[in-house]
Amino acid sequence: MKNRPGSTGLFNQYGDIKPNDLRALRKQLSTIKTNIYEGVLSFTPEYSEKVIHNKQEAYELLKEVMPKYFKDKGLDPNNMTYFAAYHNNTNHKHCHIIFFENEPSRYLSNGKPGNIRYFVK
Repeated sequence: MKNRPGSTGLFNQYGDIKPNDLRALRKQLSTIKTNIYEGVLSFTPEYSEKVIHNKQEAYELLKEVMPKYFKDKGLDPNNMTYFAAYHNNTNHKHCHIIFFENEPSRYLSNGKPGNIRYFVK
């Protein structure tokens, strides 16, 4: 997500992800024992013209809506990590978003984290 053409770089709820933070995030993702979810939030051209003009506005939007999204899906926003990249190289500006629970809250009968893919629509 970071180096794709048209990408403005990675950010999370705290702002831009710095190179050292990216290394720590990669390490966390390589060892985490929970589901990792990926999605795309695509904005219509009309919405982009009115609301989302740049990365900062995409950041502000996600900072507001992601905790609400997690709560709506029965997840504790304080137990979630997400990061995103805003892309402006298509007719539909969009954000690629990856998120996961820091500590899994749903388990299958085999003791592995449960799949909650139905949460992502």
